[in-house]
Amino acid sequence: MANPITGGCLCGGVRFEVTGAFIRAGHCHCSRCRRHSGTFGLTQGRVRREQFRLLRGEDLVRVYGKGEGAVKAFCSRCGSSLFGGTWPDGPQVSIRLGAVDGDPGIRPQFHTHVASKAPWDEIRDELPRYPGDWSQDVAPAPGGAGNESRAGARLAVLAEHLRAENAHDVDAIMATFAPGAALVLNGERFDRPGVIRVVHERLGFAPGGGFADLHIEELARYAEGAAIVLEQRLTGRHTGAWEGIAPTGRAVEIPVCTVYLFDDRDRLALERVYFDRGLLLRQLGVLP
Repeated sequence: MANPITGGCLCGGVRFEVTGAFIRAGHCHCSRCRRHSGTFGLTQGRVRREQFRLLRGEDLVRVYGKGEGAVKAFCSRCGSSLFGGTWPDGPQVSIRLGAVDGDPGIRPQFHTHVASKAPWDEIRDELPRYPGDWSQDVAPAPGGAGNESRAGARLAVLAEHLRAENAHDVDAIMATFAPGAALVLNGERFDRPGVIRVVHERLGFAPGGGFADLHIEELARYAEGAAIVLEQRLTGRHTGAWEGIAPTGRAVEIPVCTVYLFDDRDRLALERVYFDRGLLLRQLGVLP
């Protein structure tokens, strides 16, 4: 299992840990988050309840605004904003990313409540923008400048694709591909939905694959025309047979470069992945 993500408040009285990947992350610009933080709003990520553990300080956590929408949970000793959403109830925990010790392994994927953002709050990135809450059933508003609508739609599809990969949700991964889409791994092309699904399952994005605890971390992003290029880091553990190699139990960490191309309806038409196969084989002990 990958090392847990840890975090806590300013005074150290409250500590928590998260195992596994965040489901999603975003910036909230609503007036309640703005007044609570004293700045534009709050940046937070969500995890499933079973992934979260409060290590200490339960008696220090106070909740404001229950029954008024998303709550504001904070440390009563130092005032640090820690949790939101339906804390302490519900199937998910909303965690302020500023309370995380290191890299949470996710980047904000969208803006919410932009209809109520402060007059001085200028959003300069191209992330999708929702007038109110984030929703899978509501299309985000355009982001960025120029061809905002197309860029916003593509970024929303990519955000969902990356979220689904780290959640190991193969059905959701496949839903981001256009009909007739293709996946290319180091030059080897897979161009049927059933085949693309099997590639993901065998790699470890489903139980029983070659690698457990697969996680993709975004390091850098470049966008040009219909293409988005990501520099990423892939981590996991070799726990199953993969390409004829028996399980070694070894941890792997390899740099990856992925090019995403979209069709005229802004669906994922091609995912082209490049990685150093020799480095992976050396980490597995197959090559010296």
